[in-house]
Amino acid sequence: RDFTAFTELKNALRKIAAAKDENWENALSASEALCRIEEKLKSCKNLYGYLHIAARASGNNSPEIILEPASSMTKVFSDKSLYKNRQPFKPFLQLARNEYENMQVAVIPAYDSLKNLKWKLSKFADKSGNILECELKLVGHVKTRRPVYEVAHVGWWPDPLLENISALKTLPYPDIITLWLTFKTAPNQKPGIYSGKLTVSADNAPASAIAVNVEVWDFAIPHRSSLPTATALRRHGWFKKIYGSAANSMTEKYEDWLLERYRINPADIYYGLKDCKWTSERLSELIRKGMNY
Repeated sequence: RDFTAFTELKNALRKIAAAKDENWENALSASEALCRIEEKLKSCKNLYGYLHIAARASGNNSPEIILEPASSMTKVFSDKSLYKNRQPFKPFLQLARNEYENMQVAVIPAYDSLKNLKWKLSKFADKSGNILECELKLVGHVKTRRPVYEVAHVGWWPDPLLENISALKTLPYPDIITLWLTFKTAPNQKPGIYSGKLTVSADNAPASAIAVNVEVWDFAIPHRSSLPTATALRRHGWFKKIYGSAANSMTEKYEDWLLERYRINPADIYYGLKDCKWTSERLSELIRKGMNY
């Protein structure tokens, strides 16, 4: 490794991080320094792939821990070589009352493994102190096998959202982890701009933080959608296979989750009335929760 280039990059990035918005001379000087060492870094293959990501990290407090926001529609792979052709994403969301909205933040070790990595989310509040609810989860991965049809990637695939995890013992370089933010507005949420930040720290690197702003509009999404929907997940079979004796209760939780969070009717298009497992009480409950057919 070219440790001289590493050191020069580290110092240049720290100058960018320390530069205030009104002091463009410091930021410009640091950016020029990055350009001067770019040729040196081309020989450092592991690090060079992160150069342009790191150069955009001026909002971070630490160049060692790069925080890059991403759309909820983007698949962020743990292998950095697969995390490419991404579109710039501004950490600013907009949503109505009685709605959910999501975004991601990729956590990228700049040039070394991170020890005892931790993350925490501040409160999101407007200028009057009103609070916006936000959940923070770690994106997990499942190992896929090649199916009979063509797919873009086979292997570790980002998919499940893991709750109650706020630390990792080690984030190996050059792996990437992704944190998932879910914002929820109440039906009577005060409209306006809510601000907060995500902070990520490690024992062997200064902490990084990314500010996120959320605009809440002054109208609410109706409790019951006007768009009829249907699913085809054959949930009864694989729920029993996964959850055993708890399949019925987990099926109800899954149905409520589909209906209450995403306004998707939980009825299956391949099950007729004779196959329906709902009692009249359960059907009435689902209708109260928003089912529209």
